Amino acid sequence: MGLVVFPFRLMSTLLKHYVMEKLQWFKFSYADWRMGKIQRCPEITQARFMNLCCLYWSKEAELTIEDAEIEIDKEHLDILIAKKVIEEDGKYVFIKFLDEQLDKITETSKDKSKAAKVRWDKYRKDKAAKELESTTIAESMHVHTDALQTSAEKRREEERREDKYPFDLFWKKYPKKVAKDKCKTSFNRLSLTEKKAIFDTLDNFLKFKPFKDYTHPNPSTYLNQKRWEDEVEEVKPMKIEHNGVMRDVAFYKDDGTPVFKGTTAPTLQQIQEASS
Repeated sequence: MGLVVFPFRLMSTLLKHYVMEKLQWFKFSYADWRMGKIQRCPEITQARFMNLCCLYWSKEAELTIEDAEIEIDKEHLDILIAKKVIEEDGKYVFIKFLDEQLDKITETSKDKSKAAKVRWDKYRKDKAAKELESTTIAESMHVHTDALQTSAEKRREEERREDKYPFDLFWKKYPKKVAKDKCKTSFNRLSLTEKKAIFDTLDNFLKFKPFKDYTHPNPSTYLNQKRWEDEVEEVKPMKIEHNGVMRDVAFYKDDGTPVFKGTTAPTLQQIQEASS
């Protein structure tokens, strides 16, 4: 796979300005560029597309249509959408090859090779479902709204009314506050079983940090990749209640029994057993 040397003088400036501090580069195939849909666009639109890619990458694939229009002008954005170089869902734009790369970077141990494909397929299915629903409504404009709902839609509505795990509670608990509307859409598609699993595991997921500067994924990434299914180590508290008094824990034995500070000093053998 060769990397494209883009024939515009502004390229280096754009890259330095927009590419994220931690994810400093993205890649694409020279062959895909030369043979791809982008070649149907004028050269100035191609240049604007590279500008848009940098901004999209820096925002971790969460770029609104409004921001995209401000960045490259509505004229060029409309051309890219019309030529199917990018797609949109009415609020956000999607650049498939960057979505796939970002998913590969943020994936952990489960479904590494499938996460990007699942996300893209899910978007396409949702888009197709919305288009089908719009067509049905247009053809049945004189039919009562209740008659338009399918049995599946009614079941989802009943589940939402009985939902004991509201989105607002998830949003309050999750530390990162990014793309709330998009995140809420993903959350509301989940079943009650999936939502229960999130609230059962979220506290331990947020406590787990495999290294010092680790940061948790954005909430939409957490939901779309089903990160509540990650196998993380249980984080044991270092201060617990014992005989009605809060006590500091020195360490835990292999069987999980806590040894408290300020009591009998642990032996060397106990410390070695606890750390082994």
